Order: sequence, then structure tokens, then C-alpha cells
Amino acid sequence: MTAFENLIDPNENKNRQPLADFFTLLSVCHTVIPEIDPQTNQLKYQASSPDELALVEGAARMGFAFTNRTSSSIEIQLFTGEVQQWEVFAEFPFDSTRKRMSLIVRRKGYEDFLLMSKGADSIMIPRLVQDQSSIVVLQRHLEGFANDGLRTLVVAQKRIDAPTAMNLLGKFEQLKVSGGPQKEAKLENFYNSLECDLNFVGCTAIEDKLQVGVPETIDCLMQAGIKIWVLTGDKQVI
Repeated sequence: MTAFENLIDPNENKNRQPLADFFTLLSVCHTVIPEIDPQTNQLKYQASSPDELALVEGAARMGFAFTNRTSSSIEIQLFTGEVQQWEVFAEFPFDSTRKRMSLIVRRKGYEDFLLMSKGADSIMIPRLVQDQSSIVVLQRHLEGFANDGLRTLVVAQKRIDAPTAMNLLGKFEQLKVSGGPQKEAKLENFYNSLECDLNFVGCTAIEDKLQVGVPETIDCLMQAGIKIWVLTGDKQVI
């Protein structure tokens, strides 16, 4: 039995698809690069942030392994042995202001598109279509994770029919090649217009570890009488 199957209620099986959606999104919606280690001949990942690396590696351990990437596609291999090809049509990048990133993708052989998003809960929760009682439960879990010292993300997605998606992608390409001082503002407005009315897929919580050598550096500074403040995250934890 795989790690993924261990999460499924054996009596009802009702959580199979939501869990599959969650781990599929984690294995597809990212900017990680896979490569083969020449010494071990094993697949390894290169990521711009430790959080993205942890999420992709976590999905792989659950049986949703990201295996290959090109400029226009992502390949994942499921615990069943099935290989899925996902076509990538657009990326809305992460930055410190947006605090989220999104991809417009389509599974090969399917007609409809998906907009997959992940980001800080303060940014993502207002973009969800969930009822208020579900939001309250989600916020309670996120606060619990934060109080445990974990960094959190909310992941969500929505389906876009093919004609609508093609029209939107055409506008996106025009914006990308346009010029003028308003280009970035227009792109941001475009991102905002799509990253809304999202269906909640799940949330993640990652241990907030300091980089190698940082604890020792902080200790030396404190012994020298230098006061240290550490600012991180987007929420205040009591």
C-alpha cells in the first residue's frame, strides 16, 4: 500500500479525488527544475526556494512524482505507474507583492484548462469561493500551524473552458509583448482578473528552518551584545 492510499478512508473512499487533486497541484504548479545526478543517476530537483522544493519532494513521496519539464510541458508519474503530461500555457510569477504564483495548464488529451494557484493565506483566502463556515475552519487550522512555527500556503484552482481559455491566453500574449509604462500594471490587473473565484484544494505547512550557519551567526552576534529581530511570514503569531 502506498503513502497516498494510506490517507484514503477505506470505508468511504470519498477523499480519494480531493487528495489526488491536492498532490497533483503540488507536483505541477511550481518552477522547480528536475535533473539527473551524474554520480547517483537519481532524479533530483533544483528550486529557487526551499519551500517549493519541499512541496514537490513531498508530493513525490506521496506517489505524485514530478519527472520532467520543458518550456511548455510538465510530466508527472503517479504511484499507479500512470504518466501524465500537462501542457503549460502561462505562468503568473511569484513576487513579494503578489505573494502567490499561478499556472494555466491543461492535461494532455483533455479539453478544459485549469488555473492552478498557490500563495500566502492572507492573499488566497479572499479569492476562494468557499462558504464562510469552511473559511473559519481553514483559518483555524492555519493559525494552529503558524503557532507551531510552520510556514503556510493555500493552494486552489479553477476550471476554464477551452474557448474562454484561448481568448484569455491571446490577451495575455498581447500584454507580454506590449510596451509602455503601464505594461506591468496591465499585467497585474490581468493576473487579478483570473486569480479569483478559486476552489479550495488544500493548505500546506512547512517547518521554518534557518539556513546552514545562520543559528551560529546569530549566536555570535548575540554574544557580542548585538540585538537581533527576525521578521518572517505574513501573519502575527502570539
